[in-house]
Amino acid sequence: MKEEMGSKLRTGCCIVGGGPAGMMAGLEVIALGAPMDVLWMRVSRRPDDPAQTLGRANAGGLLILLDRGDYWQCGLVIAKGAFEGIKTKGLAAFHERIVSFAPFLRDRSAELDDWAKIK
Repeated sequence: MKEEMGSKLRTGCCIVGGGPAGMMAGLEVIALGAPMDVLWMRVSRRPDDPAQTLGRANAGGLLILLDRGDYWQCGLVIAKGAFEGIKTKGLAAFHERIVSFAPFLRDRSAELDDWAKIK
């Protein structure tokens, strides 16, 4: 129990942000950062592709597809610092990873033919 400014706070579980409520409760804010990175790339878009912006998840992570008209802006969410390990497996394995999220991109994954196109 914390006594401050004549009031009492009694709780079994308390989730408070880093604002005034957290300060009044005497809680310390710990900045952890995001434990992930996002790899950004472009893949061409075709008229018969899905019509909406997509987020696709599977056991391998998350792929975000943003419709930019004639191409998809793709963001692959990966574990922080994992990019070097992904590169060691090669571009073919990377293509398969993209296709595991969005099978309709199978015939276009080869457009990502250089790691410089993946940032």
